[in-house]
Amino acid sequence: PPGLQPPTQGFAGNINSNNIPPRPPPGMGSLPPPNRGHSNAINGTPPPGMPPPTRPPKVGAVASPPPNKPPASSILPARTPPPSSPSMPATQSADAQNATTTATPAKPARVRRTQTRCEEQPGRLFANDMPAEAFNSSSPQQQTSLIARPRSELTARWVLPLPYLRHRALRQFEAQKSVHGAPPQNLTIRDALKNLTVGLFRKGAMESGSQSSIVSKEILATSSSNGGSNANGGKGGGQQGGRPSEDYFFNVDQRTDSVFGTVPFYAPRTPGNVLFRLYFDDEPQVTLATGPCIRVLPTDSDVDSVLRFILSNFKSKKTNGISSMNSLASVLELFAPRQKSYNDRYADAGRVAWGCICESRKAVEAAGLTFAKKKQELE
Repeated sequence: PPGLQPPTQGFAGNINSNNIPPRPPPGMGSLPPPNRGHSNAINGTPPPGMPPPTRPPKVGAVASPPPNKPPASSILPARTPPPSSPSMPATQSADAQNATTTATPAKPARVRRTQTRCEEQPGRLFANDMPAEAFNSSSPQQQTSLIARPRSELTARWVLPLPYLRHRALRQFEAQKSVHGAPPQNLTIRDALKNLTVGLFRKGAMESGSQSSIVSKEILATSSSNGGSNANGGKGGGQQGGRPSEDYFFNVDQRTDSVFGTVPFYAPRTPGNVLFRLYFDDEPQVTLATGPCIRVLPTDSDVDSVLRFILSNFKSKKTNGISSMNSLASVLELFAPRQKSYNDRYADAGRVAWGCICESRKAVEAAGLTFAKKKQELE
């Protein structure tokens, strides 16, 4: 064949075209067949023009098993990395597992609100001196909910028993002492009322706290308080409408062994059902008292201003528009003009209402596009 050295004399007549080993001449022993897979036995190099020899596999070598694959019946993407292969070091495999673990942190458990029933709550809360429905011992014909106009003044009056405040203050002091090792000190009523907050919430709100309330106000004024604020202009920590920071009124009633106080509020600008809640800001899930239902109903003269406020919320783009659409639906549902000639009076309100409807359509279309995009990503 091409590339092989010419055979020695005496063997040329015995080589055929099928590469059959030559026969030895008479009188000589048989020669072993040439090993085409090995190199030359003399110098260990292959003949000219031949590729380098390959080393035969070792006897008894076991091939590495293929990597484990997820079962074919699963339709969910694998969240864990594949097992480490012989070519991947153990450190790289551990780093990949750690990266996967840190990329998907566990969602914190949701803390649900406790003492949701008025009978389980230690305190009492009144709205314009009206108690909650559970403590209203008047006749059944009397109204159990308070009706207010948008931006009307409201007064929340709260009452808490002193034994409950003492027990909580001592428990908080013991916990702080075990952590920081603070020396004993005298506890005052201000220490017991620290972080006590009154909040105005939409009826049915699942959570308490300044993040879920319409507006919340702390009883004691502190320099570091930053209570929730909203379009009503109210802020927590004893500030409202720019007035100086100061404590809201509270006093101790020795006769009933309780503490009571009052906090001023304004009704929301949009219609709906709201109520007061009393809680500590460091433990918002524990409801201390709940006030009566307050129904905010706009009158004929309030329709234009309420619709303009809803339109401004639509255009602010601070929310997804769901709350504004609910407020718009409430205004249109409650709208019942009492005067017959109201064409000119409600002309501006009609244009504002049409603007709110157009903004609602934009919000619904944007929500549909977001839903379609998210669905495509998940598929």
